[in-house]
Amino acid sequence: MTELTAENVEEIKKGYITGFFDAEGSISITKEYALSVLINQSYKPVLERINNEFKMVSGIQVHSKEGYDKRRVHRKGAWRWRLYSNDALPFLIYVHTYSIEKRVQIELGIKYQKMITPVYARSKGFSQREIQLREWFKNKIEELKHVTPTKEELKSYDNEIKKQIIPKNVRDGKQKILSISENKTYADMDEIYKRFGIDTIEPQTNTQTIPKMSEYIELGYIAGFTDGEGYIGMNARLRAWREH
Repeated sequence: MTELTAENVEEIKKGYITGFFDAEGSISITKEYALSVLINQSYKPVLERINNEFKMVSGIQVHSKEGYDKRRVHRKGAWRWRLYSNDALPFLIYVHTYSIEKRVQIELGIKYQKMITPVYARSKGFSQREIQLREWFKNKIEELKHVTPTKEELKSYDNEIKKQIIPKNVRDGKQKILSISENKTYADMDEIYKRFGIDTIEPQTNTQTIPKMSEYIELGYIAGFTDGEGYIGMNARLRAWREH
């Protein structure tokens, strides 16, 4: 077997964490409009390794205790690793490059935290426009759970985000935008869209995009995804045959 270099080990680690998050993780925006990244897992050491990798002080909490439900069925205990807002950003950036299942959600989570939260940070609540923009992100991320990402979707969402940022009166044609630097008024919506970098031609194709991985990242990703979603067991027919 070829000896692994430090770079190979880092690639395997990155692939594993990304695959595990694709299988077991979730992204959401809370009712208080904070970005949330969450992984629930019954095997605590996996979460500890991830938590230590990102040097979080206390990211792990008890999710559910081991015991029996009302039907006396035994339930394993589970742990929760959760990050909020700016703490979640480095993790999302880390897993973004090679994520397959949650790539679009990760992209929107990064945009939300980097573009929206700093601009609209308030200590006394949000205006109606700010709530509308945050609700768009919240609902869109929820809609995109377990959806295969495409380049075309990302372009479309970029357009929607930019349109949301434009004041509603302008979008409704009730108010014009004056550009001080260019000393002109934008009256036509196509001109306004151009000014804000909005592509008015929506993409027509719908091709799936799978990120290109090195051999070691791919191995790590498969191992992580298998640890999260995989199952090893023996079906009833085979078990009966072996016992016979």
